[in-house]
Order: sequence, then structure tokens, then C-alpha cells
Amino acid sequence: MYTIDDIITARASAPGIGARGIIRISGSGALEVIRSFFEPRESLVPSAETMIRSGFFSPWTGINADLSVPCDLYYWGEGRGFTGQESIELHLPGSDPLLESAVRRICDTGRVRLAGPGEFTLRAFLAGRIDLTQAEAVLGIIDASGDQELNAALEQLAGGIGKPLAELQEILLETVCDLEAGLDFTEEDIEFITKDEIRRRIELARDQIRRILRQMENREGRDPDPHVVLIGAPNSGKSSLFNALIRFCGKEGAGSSEAIVSSVAGTTRDYIEQKIDIKGFCWTLVDTAGWMEDPSSAFDRKSRSFANKAKVSGSLLLYCLDSTGTDPLPERSEKVLIVRTKCDLINHDPAKKEKIDNTGKIKRGSMDNLKVSSVSGEGIPQLLGEIMDRLRSEKDRTEAVPSTALRCRESLKNAEAALERGSRISQEMNDEVLIAASLREALDQIGLILGSVHTDDILDRIFSRFCIGK
Repeated sequence: MYTIDDIITARASAPGIGARGIIRISGSGALEVIRSFFEPRESLVPSAETMIRSGFFSPWTGINADLSVPCDLYYWGEGRGFTGQESIELHLPGSDPLLESAVRRICDTGRVRLAGPGEFTLRAFLAGRIDLTQAEAVLGIIDASGDQELNAALEQLAGGIGKPLAELQEILLETVCDLEAGLDFTEEDIEFITKDEIRRRIELARDQIRRILRQMENREGRDPDPHVVLIGAPNSGKSSLFNALIRFCGKEGAGSSEAIVSSVAGTTRDYIEQKIDIKGFCWTLVDTAGWMEDPSSAFDRKSRSFANKAKVSGSLLLYCLDSTGTDPLPERSEKVLIVRTKCDLINHDPAKKEKIDNTGKIKRGSMDNLKVSSVSGEGIPQLLGEIMDRLRSEKDRTEAVPSTALRCRESLKNAEAALERGSRISQEMNDEVLIAASLREALDQIGLILGSVHTDDILDRIFSRFCIGK
């Protein structure tokens, strides 16, 4: 069992000659220990605030006890620093023998011990300052061998994976509470959450889990390009939009594969892919068969199966709606971008015309819809810009360092399976007890990723890879 009651110290800067070397100390009473060796130019009074003091530090004993070197002391009061404890950094001349002597002198007081590998980061985790994915990001920053790896680790440290998972955790916990509250009032016929809302929340959670899983796979190089999938009813303009997008991007290297276009509904039976490369950012555009509620033939059912697989694996879904039709809007989702096709055929009757802003978006309630014409090219640049923004945003938000991807993949798959089970129960049985049990299982798996559910064995495996002083 880990304890954070004692004071720890270690050298935090790399070995070798430098202008400065850094020693870290963390624990309640750290400043009182340092008073014996540090002579400040100004008063040194413990407080809850942050302070910087210049002065002199005496790292030696014996005949050299009166000798000292210039030192800057950085102090963080309880709850202010990285570890959540009273913390100090001593910035001394970057001499290896001098820094080693300083660490020995501090430990020789008997009140301070040498920190173990990663123990400062471990204390930050145990104090709730960071989650487990952020702790692994610290190691990712140390081990980064290039800009891409460093940027991924920095994004993760800023909450790239932890933040969406923590938000998802809150949604699922709230849903479980609503379900269990309803079970307590079954005789009074009080409904705390509707069946449709339960299904909506589960689907949103599944989308989030799948997105992060997909990003984990990207990090390992199995599927380097995000997929943008065109979906919608037959004859909703998907294939025409597919062709318009690749023609527009052709000058950027999209290639020349085009889909067959016809006014007859159901022309696209398989799915077509086209890789697009815009200034080094690569993604794949996918055209799928029109979505039919009740496929009449085995071929149609196979087409629907292909489309469904593409939907599940897609990073972004472009939901195509015919501007001249009356199809209802789909449910809101971060993964779905609604695109109104065939806008060149809209009857611009002022009494019926929808409110259009100058970016090419149609305002319908609280949901924005991009309007495009594959014939005139209207709205295609705006749509492409929105696609790029969303893909970059997702990449920045969920890219993981390799150690996190390796550790979390199984938990993410288990969480997805639990949510899929909960979704199936909600549709087929609507047993709220079993739905709540499935959601709790998903919560446990997310807790393992973030560290809200952890064991000493898990912490040992993670923090033993750190160097001392981190």
C-alpha cells in the first residue's frame, strides 16, 4: 500500500554538466527541513501560496560545511504544486558531484528519503491532481523520440483521452442513478428517465468508446487514416457528393476514382473508398449503399451490412439529406455531420426558404446543416473545411501514447461490449435492472483506464517504468 505521508526528494534534471541542476522535495514539512541548508536573501515563511526565493545552499558537511553555492528556491504550498503537497524545487549549479552531495545532505537529516521511480507523478495521481492516462503521458513526454510522439503525449497530458472519458463516466453514472431511482419508485409510476433517452445516452457512449478505440489503433499504425463515411437514404445524393468532393480535392492529390451516379435509387450496392491527401493530412472518403429499413433481397441485405460496418468504423459520418425531400433529421451526435444535398433544386420561395447564414449553413433549431450542390459546387469548400476541422479535432483530442494504448485497449473493448449489451437489452427486453448492470460494468472498465478503479499491481507496472525524480 502506498503512503504519501513522508517527505521524498530526488534529482529532477538529467545527469551531466549544465547551467542548472534541479532537486525536488515533496511532503508536509519540506520547507522546515530545507531551512537548515538554505540561506535566503528574503524572509522564508511557509504559506499556502507560491513563492520564489534566491539565496545560498550549503550541500556539504565536515570541513566544507561553511561553503555554499547560489541557489533559487521555488516553493508551492499545500494543494498548489504538482503532487498536491508542500513542494520545493532547488535550482543549483549543474554539477553532478554538487547535486549528489545536496541530495545526500537532505536525506541525512533522517526526515527525508530518496524518491522511488515515478513517485512524484504517483503522488500527483493519488492526490487526484491527474488521472492515470495523464500520468502515462508524463512518461510519454520523457520517452518521446520526435515531434509527433511529443505532441501526442502533450495532448494526452492536457486531458486528450482522460477528459472525454471522464465526461462519459459522468453521463453513464447519471444514467445509472436515474435508472436505480426509478426502480425505487416503480409502484408510484414515476419515470426519472425515458426509454428513448436511455438508448440515446448508450449510443452516444458507444460512439465515444469506438472513436477512442479507433484512435488507439491509429497510434499503432494499423489504420493510419480516419474514414469519412457518406450515409443516407437511397438517391439522397451521396454518390454525387462523393464525386464532387474528390474532384474538388483532385488538385491536392485525391485521385480519380468516381462512383456511378443515376437518378434511379439504389445504384450504389457496394461501398467505394477514395484516399484524400490535403497538405499531408490523409483521410479516406467512403460512399455506401442507401440505407433501407427493410432490404428486400439478399443482395440488398449484404449492401446494408457493408454500409453498417463502414458506419461503425467511420471517424465522421456525413448524413446526406435531400434538400427537396422531407426526411426527418437524425439524432444529434458528435460523429454525425448533416449535409443537405441538391441545394440547387431548392425552390427559393421567400415564404418557405430556410434561414441561411453567410457560411453556407442552414439553421434548423439548434442544429446546423451544411447545404451543398454537387452540380454547382456550392457549399463544397465549406463542407471540406468542416470535415478537416472535425478530423483534426478528433485526432488532437484522442491520440494516445503507446503505453496507454497498450494498457487500455482491452478495457475499452470490454466497455464497448457492456454498452452494446445494454443497448440490446433496452431494445429487446427493456429490463432496467439489467441495463443498469451493463452500464456499471462499462463504468468499471472506464475506471480502470482513468485510475478511479486501480490496484497496487497496476500502479507498480506503470510507475516502475519512470526514472527517479519524475
